[in-house]
Amino acid sequence: MEWRLIKDGYYTGYMNMAIDEAIMIAHREGLVPPTIRFYQWSPAAVSLGYFQDLQKEIDVDTCKNLGIDIVRRPTGGKAVLHDKELTYSFVIRESHPLVNDSILETYKKISGGMIRGLSYIGVTAELVPLREKLKSDSLPKWEKSEIHHSDFKSICFSIPSQYEVQVEGKKIVGSAQVRKREIVLQHGSLLIELEKDK
Repeated sequence: MEWRLIKDGYYTGYMNMAIDEAIMIAHREGLVPPTIRFYQWSPAAVSLGYFQDLQKEIDVDTCKNLGIDIVRRPTGGKAVLHDKELTYSFVIRESHPLVNDSILETYKKISGGMIRGLSYIGVTAELVPLREKLKSDSLPKWEKSEIHHSDFKSICFSIPSQYEVQVEGKKIVGSAQVRKREIVLQHGSLLIELEKDK
């Protein structure tokens, strides 16, 4: 089967999300083959997961003062600051043999490809192992509501998720996936440098 690789440049957050969505639509309509796209962001941008609440999760004024755009992704997950990173997107039909019914298993396959690619440039990475549900899942509902934003639960790179990519125990790739009208879009960020204060 034919694949398409796009080595793109720097775009605004709005343009990057529009391009990913356009590729998804074009693939659904049979206009383009499965596509892997690599791109970057200019200016820096925060992308919110599809279900996140902008007012509760992001300090909008600080973003404006720092010249950081804010955009919403079509995928779920936590907020990501896209600055010094390489972003990928992966668009494919749900019916393709590489895609599993399980989102986690599909993550595992794509992450495995990233780990192999990183090994070619001398980076030894590994999958975050499958684990039991977090302890907070067993807390009573009223106790869960006491978790505050200071715990950084709304930030993607604060906690590695299952089958994401890590190096020496630190998450270096954060990914999110959406399946819409028989098409899978997964995109994610490979950190090059992290400015924790920002």
